Amino acid sequence: MRIILLLLCVISPSAISGVDLDPYISNVVTFGKWEEKDKSGQIRFITKTYGSEHVYSKLFIQWLTYHEDGVVDSKVVSETSVKELNEKYYSFGSPVCVGDWKCQSFELRATDAFSYTNHKFIITLQGIGLYTIVEKAL
Repeated sequence: MRIILLLLCVISPSAISGVDLDPYISNVVTFGKWEEKDKSGQIRFITKTYGSEHVYSKLFIQWLTYHEDGVVDSKVVSETSVKELNEKYYSFGSPVCVGDWKCQSFELRATDAFSYTNHKFIITLQGIGLYTIVEKAL
């Protein structure tokens, strides 16, 4: 009986539930369209949030294939961390599409977690795994 109780204390909750999600993921949005050669798909933004007194976020971009293109499931073609944001302490939600329905540019509003100054960034996709980011005046 003691062995069973010990094993239950060691087993993680995700092993029991069968789901292993990152607890820091606070927001996921998928939209837009990318095309390159014979492949196409959607863009996914993943926001992770950390901290308690000074809450800050990190942003990741994934390029996914469409599941309608004969592929059983969508697959991640490329994934990147937005280092210009992730190396600082900004708090933010999800980006918003700017421009046409393909959504190649996105606006992200952020607040510095320590100085509480507001910032606006424009993220433009340049191809699979590539982006540029520019800070704009509010």
